[in-house]
Amino acid sequence: PRIVVINSEPDLLIVVAELLEEEGYDVSTSQIDQLPYGLILAEQPAVIMLDIVHGRQESWDLLEVLDGDERTRGIPLLITSTDEALITRALERSAHRRARGMLVKPMLLESLIDAMQHLVPIENPAQ
Repeated sequence: PRIVVINSEPDLLIVVAELLEEEGYDVSTSQIDQLPYGLILAEQPAVIMLDIVHGRQESWDLLEVLDGDERTRGIPLLITSTDEALITRALERSAHRRARGMLVKPMLLESLIDAMQHLVPIENPAQ
């Protein structure tokens, strides 16, 4: 399954992409300031992993656009942040989605894999 990972930290994007690819996911990444909406439309991913950063509006703007477009409204979200209150707020804004998840950073890599498997399972994950 295709996953789009959006984060403001380039190093984290690399680590997450490598980890998920090892598990059998097809991963595309984008920094939040690179306007990832076009990538999401083009890829039509099975899950969007979106990081919410305190004091930065870009993630909230993207979330609003995703929720407002019927082409992206139903894509499951995995919200990450260092602030659990921001995650809760983001999930409440997207309460209509059939599948949502959250991870508070710093996160264990096993937790990321488990969360992704919950949202979009792989029958036989890579070993």
